[in-house]
Amino acid sequence: MSTGHIIIRSGYDVEGTWHDSSDSNSREHHNSQRTDWMVTGLCGAGIKAPTIANETWLNSAPLHESDLKGKVVLVEFWTFGCYNCRNVDPYVKQWYRHYADQGFVVIGVESPEFSHERNVDRVQHYVTEHEIRFPVTIDNDFSTWNT
Repeated sequence: MSTGHIIIRSGYDVEGTWHDSSDSNSREHHNSQRTDWMVTGLCGAGIKAPTIANETWLNSAPLHESDLKGKVVLVEFWTFGCYNCRNVDPYVKQWYRHYADQGFVVIGVESPEFSHERNVDRVQHYVTEHEIRFPVTIDNDFSTWNT
């Protein structure tokens, strides 16, 4: 199945098998995660990205694999309370601003660490306050995280 290039990035420590193409030593990492789209590019090649079937989306109608065909897609796992996630926000937003018109898609997957981060109104407030314009899906049940 060819949808283009999928890049997965997370502020969390994620178990995963991926090939780090930015590392001159070409490290391989282990992953037990089952996923659906092939990952290439920034974070690596050889694994598949998660199926995103969450019902709640901010800034967009739900996106499906067919919507992403031929595009470069960054699947950004994050939560608004995560310090590391907040540190990368400016970079992800900048990439989106600069490359969206060239077919680059960012999908933010908000996967909460704490109970207060499950509140969709709080997530929407953060998204609005921090001027996040790319699609964000709410993964409160970790269905995307666990695929």
